[in-house]
Amino acid sequence: GRPEARGGARSHRQLEGHTEWVARRRQGAGPREYELLVLSDHGQVDCRLFNSGHGENLGAYLARWLPGYRVTEHRGGTFGPVEGPIAGNIAIAYSGGLGHIYFTDLPGRLNRTDLEPRFPGLVQRLANLDRIGFVMIKDGHAGGIVHPHGAHRLNEEAAAFLAHLDEPATITRQLQRLNSFERSGDIVVFGNFEDNRQVNLENQVGGHGSAGGDQLHPFVLAKREWALQTAGIEFADQLYRPLAGLVARLAGG
Repeated sequence: GRPEARGGARSHRQLEGHTEWVARRRQGAGPREYELLVLSDHGQVDCRLFNSGHGENLGAYLARWLPGYRVTEHRGGTFGPVEGPIAGNIAIAYSGGLGHIYFTDLPGRLNRTDLEPRFPGLVQRLANLDRIGFVMIKDGHAGGIVHPHGAHRLNEEAAAFLAHLDEPATITRQLQRLNSFERSGDIVVFGNFEDNRQVNLENQVGGHGSAGGDQLHPFVLAKREWALQTAGIEFADQLYRPLAGLVARLAGG
């Protein structure tokens, strides 16, 4: 968690202690010499729960808005008809403040032109929820985002809206990549991020995996003399070349 978060300082002290213990243990551990590098794949933000107050999960909203559909949350609840014929199946997979919504009876990933005729107004209805920051969908080449006050193509047109989350050009490219995956949800929802707190779709008081604040900032802890260059890295797979190059340099003496 963030250092100023409740319990965050204690967690950081514990992490430092574990790192120091590993650093000591690697010395004299055997004939091989080991170097130590620490990689954090994400940061963390404080959260409030989506279902706090009213007690309803996102799946309950979908089941109410789409009568006859059975909605199953991965690691969550099941909503809608429990027996008899159903209109269809919906699955939701959560990652902190991120939710992927799948219409599992329909093949492939749906485009907005597929969604609107089948589920009129659903995308905007999701975006209008006060605990949802925005909704992302497949919409032509660039994709699109929808929020309570409008919609934008997922390119420079979205920069002003995304600026409160992080550096807008960077987060636009990262969202474009997520939206390019065929296995992403037919509808992707992002919990609202405001005052450095995120709405979490899972029942967790801290979160990552969505958009906004410190959760977007991983780090690499390495020796200064290694001169590891991480400037310009925006995606996890871009770390491979500098890390592989470091291994080769260290192996070559």
